[in-house]
Amino acid sequence: MLLVCGVAWTLSPWWGVFTDRLPVAVAWLLPAAQSTWPTGFAVAVVAAVAVVWLRCRRAVAVGATVAAVLVCAATVLVPGVLGRAASGTPGAKAEGTVRILSVNTWYHQASDAALAAMAREMDADVVVLAETSAAEVAAVEAATGLQSVLPTSTRTRGGGTALLVRPSWTVDGSVADLHLTRHQNPVAELENFTMTGVHTNAPAYSDLVGGWVTEMDDLRTWAASVDGPLVMAGDFNATAAHPELRRLMTGLTDCTGGPGVADGLLAAPTWPRAGNIPVPVLRLDHILVRGFTCADAGVVGVPGSDHAGIWADLRW
Repeated sequence: MLLVCGVAWTLSPWWGVFTDRLPVAVAWLLPAAQSTWPTGFAVAVVAAVAVVWLRCRRAVAVGATVAAVLVCAATVLVPGVLGRAASGTPGAKAEGTVRILSVNTWYHQASDAALAAMAREMDADVVVLAETSAAEVAAVEAATGLQSVLPTSTRTRGGGTALLVRPSWTVDGSVADLHLTRHQNPVAELENFTMTGVHTNAPAYSDLVGGWVTEMDDLRTWAASVDGPLVMAGDFNATAAHPELRRLMTGLTDCTGGPGVADGLLAAPTWPRAGNIPVPVLRLDHILVRGFTCADAGVVGVPGSDHAGIWADLRW
């Protein structure tokens, strides 16, 4: 039974999109299982070893145990290794590229000074700040010369999502709040592409799962309606293991690195970087693009935040 459960857990990312059809009280269990599928794989491996011990010779059982230990260790160590490999402030921006920086500031607890310095040193063209505040936005504006396209929302504690861009890039009359998510959802038509900041519900709670599924569907519908190059950056509260995100990404690319850099299920994790387990294991933050080539990308630590920041250099 344990082996069957482990295999089912491992395969949960491929079960399809039906989270919203489950009873509300248990619906959150499916996205939770999907995002933690490596744990299910480890459970399946341990169960398989137990079967081997019961049915095979001792030498075979010992070998299987060693292999299982290595596999289980990998499920713990690989996310950290991937995160470290992709970490670091990017170098000088190449000519002809657009640099995007996105940070969930953990209810605006991230260091304003560190955020401002990071955006300035990166020479970011666009900055997205989720769970931010007016003071945090002002600090980044002062340090970089970028401007927020909308005032920061205060309708909920973590509801402020800021989209900061180079002032000369914004097309007059194009700025709006899409209101496609529970949190602020700023969008602006820039000179050569459409840019939006995203922060969705977290499907870890039974009362938020339905909203998260709806938000992902609404974002997908909106993205399909936009003509030309598009960038969607922020905290999607979803990993590549979630069918809802993969469906949203139809026609889009998740910019996680340059050529040869792991992506998809093996992309560098961004959360959690604080709390009881300050080792990122999930890639919840994404820069989704259409009409661009991902020249380079990575993650960067942000003092005071429970998320790693993500950045990407995009080329037309």
